[in-house]
Amino acid sequence: MNEASAKAAFEKLRPSLEALSREALTSVRLDVQIAAAIAHSVAIRDLAEPRRTRLQIVAKSGMFDMSDFERLANVALAVWYARQQQQQTDALRSEAMVPAVTLKDAQTVRGRMLRVLEYYFDDDADVGSRLVAIRAGSGLQDLANDLEQVADLYEEDDVRSVISKDSKHWRKDDVASARRLAQAIFRGLGLGASGDAASWADLTQRAWTVLDELYGEVRAAGRFVFRKDEDVEVTYPSLVAATRSPVSRGKDEPDPVTPAPAPTP
Repeated sequence: MNEASAKAAFEKLRPSLEALSREALTSVRLDVQIAAAIAHSVAIRDLAEPRRTRLQIVAKSGMFDMSDFERLANVALAVWYARQQQQQTDALRSEAMVPAVTLKDAQTVRGRMLRVLEYYFDDDADVGSRLVAIRAGSGLQDLANDLEQVADLYEEDDVRSVISKDSKHWRKDDVASARRLAQAIFRGLGLGASGDAASWADLTQRAWTVLDELYGEVRAAGRFVFRKDEDVEVTYPSLVAATRSPVSRGKDEPDPVTPAPAPTP
């Protein structure tokens, strides 16, 4: 990803991002930089011959818009850039604004709650997929988001009825602790007020919302056109599955993220 090109793509897209309504935004539940890199590679690959001509032939039927592939390449660059700026802002603010003890407690609570959820629900189709997204997070904002998400899961009736019987790791006060620590991190990063951290977090979510929808259109088109020629599960992957991290971690450490390989024809 070329930073200058990414910045130019973002600045071009920014007015339309700022025009999106808050109600239309999609939650960020994966590593958006890795997702953006994968989406970008799909778009660039499909805009090259011979795939481009094949897609253009089918697009003439009106089944999809070929311009979506060009838009996807630029939107992916914009997402990558917005997230990069958000991470840089977080890094500059974190040491001064979020106490080390808060971060340590947040990682401990997150790790403990994840262990409980993974033990009982890692193979569950719904909860398990949500845990994948939580594990993919990195950075302070993602840590705060993770705490909110595991707290939400802990409070769901079907989940609570199972995990509350755990006598080793489940703690009754972890939900309250997770929400308290998440809010402390958000306050430290300035996400509850105006400022660069709040601005870039908002812009990243807006850019991701556009990318998520656009990649869905491109993925559907590509999977249809090339369904008899290749394994479209590989060449047009789910961005959530493709950003999954298989790396083991220490019991109280936040999850690292291992980049997935770009799709190949």
